[in-house]
Amino acid sequence: IYRTIGEKQIYQSKTHYYILMSRVEGKRLNLNEVLNNENLGHKFGKSIAFLHKALKSIENESIFKNFDLVATLDLVAIDDLARNSKFDRDWMQGISDRIKTLEPLPKQLVHRDIHLGNILLKDEEIFFIDYGIAEINFRLFDICYFTTSILIETREEDIDKYFRLIRHVVAGYCSVTPLEDNEVKAVPYIIYAIQLIVISYFLKRTEYLDLADKNIKALEMLEKNKEAFFNVLV
Repeated sequence: IYRTIGEKQIYQSKTHYYILMSRVEGKRLNLNEVLNNENLGHKFGKSIAFLHKALKSIENESIFKNFDLVATLDLVAIDDLARNSKFDRDWMQGISDRIKTLEPLPKQLVHRDIHLGNILLKDEEIFFIDYGIAEINFRLFDICYFTTSILIETREEDIDKYFRLIRHVVAGYCSVTPLEDNEVKAVPYIIYAIQLIVISYFLKRTEYLDLADKNIKALEMLEKNKEAFFNVLV
């Protein structure tokens, strides 16, 4: 982090805070590389687990927002989407209810925005960038959000590769920090919940309607292949 003229690491302008950091060097990965390289999936999982160990050491609930995924699903996404004929309220509520039966799920400080645009590969090591919306959340969130970001770019003919990626990411994470049994069972439901929340968000903003449509199609693809999806980690 570069210091300001006043030798401070943070510059404050009214209610906003800024830092200037040196550029992180590395290669960005593309979808084909991720779906066709099993070792990368395992490496992603391990890297997220090591990241969580580091984030755990600086966790402070007085600084970072504590995000309630289930409440957001119940009180915002389901109500919003139930007005749309494409979404069945009972089905969405079933996703929420299933997560509740699997709680308590471990929570901690997470990155919150892990996708290929925020990942760099250098010297065979994974680096994560852009921690601007880090928050306290289910530790599963980073795993599920990352795999969800891959899902919306995946073609249906590659769905088996996507399911394989989920297996390898989870296995990589567990090689560093074992997930609890209820967390493993919760993975598909958290992925569904993330999809529903982001679709609800995008549908309310005209500039994001294309993204809403992409996520709806991804959700439909999961439902079409739901038997294989729910057996990914069995």
